[in-house]
Amino acid sequence: MDQFPCFGFPFSFCSVEELLQFQIEQLEKPAFSTVVFVTADQEKTLVSLDKEIKTNPGYKWFPGDRATNLFFRKKRRLDMPEMDYVAYYNGMFADAVEKERNVCILTETKEELDHVTDQVRKVYPYLAIDGVTLEGSISSDAIVNEINGYAPDILILHVRTGEVVRFLEYDRSRTNATVCVCIGRAAMEEFFGKRRFWATHRRARRLERAYRQYEGE
Repeated sequence: MDQFPCFGFPFSFCSVEELLQFQIEQLEKPAFSTVVFVTADQEKTLVSLDKEIKTNPGYKWFPGDRATNLFFRKKRRLDMPEMDYVAYYNGMFADAVEKERNVCILTETKEELDHVTDQVRKVYPYLAIDGVTLEGSISSDAIVNEINGYAPDILILHVRTGEVVRFLEYDRSRTNATVCVCIGRAAMEEFFGKRRFWATHRRARRLERAYRQYEGE
């Protein structure tokens, strides 16, 4: 995987096939790893993450939406593989069905969980998928215990950025999921085809301004 440092993160760039192969290898070792798709809307918040998390070799950081991909293509001024999120998710779920891997999705509300799982099951009806929500939870310990009770091979985070930060800092190391994938709402909307393409360039420009401010500090 090629890497490019930005916002304090060693962003990785590779083809969908390479990422899926890496993930499959981690699952079969097994070796705990975390894949984080960073969207243009998340950059400024995720910058506050502890440096040890950013540089942990078990964490892989990827552009998480089309706006972030566009930003990096302009920043690097060279050809780079653009992540096809639909192909990635389809490959991940197809492998999970074939290898009978357990998948768990963490969302904020039951309504979101029902929507996401319904969408996934339309395409992969035989996928072993469970869900946990932040809604009504009494503590992070309770959430971690519920996740661990399902013993997932793959844990998918579909929560707002602040919750991703908190999870990565305090809860990821306590979960028993071999692979954790932090998708975020924006990337999931692209997966379901609900992200508006016209906003891509505007969000990429905002990201460029944020980067200039970050570099100027």
